Amino acid sequence: MGLLEKRDLTQAEKVTAVREQLVDVSTKLYQRMEKQHTYIFNQIWHNDEVSAQEVFDEYGNDAYQLFAFSQNIQTMLAQANPSYVPLVPPYDYTINPDGTVTVNDEDPSTFEGDVS
Repeated sequence: MGLLEKRDLTQAEKVTAVREQLVDVSTKLYQRMEKQHTYIFNQIWHNDEVSAQEVFDEYGNDAYQLFAFSQNIQTMLAQANPSYVPLVPPYDYTINPDGTVTVNDEDPSTFEGDVS
C-alpha cells in the first residue's frame, strides 16, 4: 500500500474510532459544563461589582430557580465524575416561600474569624 493510499478500516477499527470520538466529545462537554457552572457561581457569589443579594433581588420570585439549576448541574457533574467537588455558597441564605432568596450576613466586614 502506497503512502497516500487510504485503506478501509475494519469494523473493529470503526467501532474504536467512534468510541474515541465519543470520549473526546463527552470529556470536552463535561469540562465546558463545569467551567460555565463555576462562572455562573462566581458571578453570583464572588462578584466585585454586585452582591449576591442584588442578583437574587433582580430575579425576584424566580431566584430559587438559580439554586435548582445549580443543584441539577452539580448532581450531573458528580455522577459523571465522583471526584467532583461541589461549589458551596460562602454565605448562608434562605429560599423564601415566595421564591425570593435572602442572603444572610453577606457583609465580610462582620466576619469574626481570621481572614488572613
